[in-house]
Amino acid sequence: MAPFVGRTLVVAPQSPIPPNSGGRLYVGQIIHMLAELSDEVLVLSEPPPDDIPDGDQTDAGFPSNVSFGVQVRSLPSFAARTFSLLPYAAVPWASEDNQRQLAAALEQRPDAILLDQLLSTWAFDQVWRHKARNPGTIVVYATHNMERDLHLQLFLAERRSPKLWLKAAMDAFRVAYTHRRVARAADVVTSISTSDRDRHAVLYRPRCSQLLRPVYRNPLVERRKLDERVPRRICVVGTFDWPPKRLNLLAFLREGYAAFERRGIEIRLIGQMEPSFRAEIGRRWPQVVCTGTVPEVQSHMAGCRIGVVPEIVGSGFKWKALDCIFNRLPVFAISRALVDLPLVPGESCESDDDLAALCRAIVAKIDDLDYLDAMQNRAFNACADFLDDQEPLNALREVLEGARRPDSV
Repeated sequence: MAPFVGRTLVVAPQSPIPPNSGGRLYVGQIIHMLAELSDEVLVLSEPPPDDIPDGDQTDAGFPSNVSFGVQVRSLPSFAARTFSLLPYAAVPWASEDNQRQLAAALEQRPDAILLDQLLSTWAFDQVWRHKARNPGTIVVYATHNMERDLHLQLFLAERRSPKLWLKAAMDAFRVAYTHRRVARAADVVTSISTSDRDRHAVLYRPRCSQLLRPVYRNPLVERRKLDERVPRRICVVGTFDWPPKRLNLLAFLREGYAAFERRGIEIRLIGQMEPSFRAEIGRRWPQVVCTGTVPEVQSHMAGCRIGVVPEIVGSGFKWKALDCIFNRLPVFAISRALVDLPLVPGESCESDDDLAALCRAIVAKIDDLDYLDAMQNRAFNACADFLDDQEPLNALREVLEGARRPDSV
């Protein structure tokens, strides 16, 4: 496929390296596609962490026409934190150093600029001034969630103190304002799920909206037999530093821990979490095993009978479901967490609308090994399309062609 544009600039504060979370995986996928559609791609992102596990010491296979510029978060002033209209998570990126680096990248006259998720909205004003001077530039806003809805859910869930409630309310307002502003101005808004795409269309009426479905690039398990040698163990995989992930996990443990402990069902949490949160889980639910960050998830999933996706808060697409499916782990999930997956409840997955019902299903099915084994096989086969990147690549090329201005040719 011949390149579509000469130079593309990607502002993606969250680095695609290591590819160990949904946000990193998705921006990595988009960068790979842009590399096929561009002569060169410059990515401005945070540097990879110093403590990447050995299994993640990789450049994620990015082609030679992709280069990275390092941007770092700063400690914003009290005035910036208080009076900025940017979401709280975006404020630390709006430093003078990062703005200077962005200005230098814009001087190279990129043909297309992609702002990746809400964290990148700090760059919007600078990018929009550049576009006013260079109207042929295509501006793409790549969303990972329906941010307005997600932060309203977080605001409604925050009950710990009036101070935190007020902070959540202010952030929900900032997110709604910023997301709407950027989504309505961009030439193209991309969404990770059909539900997010439809919500964007209703709320913001973007100039152009496009679904870019996820592609699974991580290692997969070709064959697996679930039998009595696999421990009576369930797992939840994720990066538990993000507030919605913590809320979902805490709700799941509150609902199911006692029943699981009575029935001798082990619970394993696989993924990064802050030490204070890990200590809280240990105090409240001492039988839960927290692995922390791991070099790879395959060996941990191989020792489990069920993978749980307990997402009662949040939108977007749940990458952890694909991790379970392609590691041949039966998926038990809240129904909304399986958006856009071609799974059939009772055949290739178990899904329920509330956590209580989901926990009861886990207890009822964990010893039905023939059922679980057939489920993981059906799910793996049903989701084979998520291993092929041609459809989203063609969709991105088509939407960029449609957004090109006549005077940019």
